[in-house]
Amino acid sequence: SQQKELRRTNDVDAFADAFFSQQKELAMSSYRSNHYVMFCVGWCFDFGFGVEKDMNAAVKYYQFALEKGNARAAQNLGSYHLREHDNS
Repeated sequence: SQQKELRRTNDVDAFADAFFSQQKELAMSSYRSNHYVMFCVGWCFDFGFGVEKDMNAAVKYYQFALEKGNARAAQNLGSYHLREHDNS
């Protein structure tokens, strides 16, 4: 049972790695036209989903999405800047 659970965890991790890899490739090839993909990549970096949490990368991808009109990216960037201001 424990071995089965470990295998299941590894399968989930492998799936997440593969999913993010595919999303990143898609995002990099179409970021100029697909603001939602850029937002999703930023969100992954923001919350550490499938990648190590990296706010610099999150901000970069949110900015790409914002430049194409993604309102949720604007909201997340605003929240990030508020958190940074409150911590200073």
